[in-house]
Amino acid sequence: MSLIETQTLAEYLGIDDTPSLQAHLDMAEALAASALGSDTLELTTRTEVLTPNITRKTLPTNYGPVTAVTSLTGLNGLLDAARTQFGNWAIAHLDAFSAKEEITAVYVTGWADEATMPASLKQAILHLSKWVKDGARTVSAEKLGDWSVSFAPENADGVPMMFSTLTKDWMRP
Repeated sequence: MSLIETQTLAEYLGIDDTPSLQAHLDMAEALAASALGSDTLELTTRTEVLTPNITRKTLPTNYGPVTAVTSLTGLNGLLDAARTQFGNWAIAHLDAFSAKEEITAVYVTGWADEATMPASLKQAILHLSKWVKDGARTVSAEKLGDWSVSFAPENADGVPMMFSTLTKDWMRP
């Protein structure tokens, strides 16, 4: 099941809602997750032991984008949640994490539905759904006399450049 409703995609495309739109959304969300470096965009709670090599305030996570931090536990017990911050693929604490100290992090990645998803990410997935529906090609220019067509370039992940532009803030570093 997709995070974005088929009715939303139908409105974006300017067509009636059909059962085939679900398959396009599912494919687009799977492609989006992969392009971002994640296994899913759905809301998921993760538990991970992070060990910094050097003393630092930020720890990169193996999963993302991080949308909430539930708890951080170090050698001295639970770290103060009020002093915890998070970024797309990292967790930070205002007090530095000590080198070689194991930190058990419980955090959340992804979104519950399209209402909680950032607007630019939602727009990117809708665009990607249209791209999938149209046969994974985006026409950038057409000419009628002596018929000619040009396709928009794709990035190294094989997705349209517009997707990469709209989602750069959530991509894995």
